[in-house]
Amino acid sequence: AYHPRPPRLPRFRWETVDYPSMPLLCAATGLECNGHESPPGFVNAPGGDFSLLPTSPNIDRGAVIPGINDSYLGAAPDIGRFEYGGP
Repeated sequence: AYHPRPPRLPRFRWETVDYPSMPLLCAATGLECNGHESPPGFVNAPGGDFSLLPTSPNIDRGAVIPGINDSYLGAAPDIGRFEYGGP
């Protein structure tokens, strides 16, 4: 589930250290850094509509999985269940 964070709080805590951003967390710990920390840009998540808005950072950020998401639209598959502009 996606929950917006209150302003001015650390976004990440690793063991006892707070990090304000994913790049700082990854640089300090060596953890996976391919994620992104932007709000997902859903149409209406509380109402159960997880379709992507035209401004969603998840558009064209996914990985091609042959035989699974070959019919993507745009430069790359979108992250998430629904392809923006798709059926």
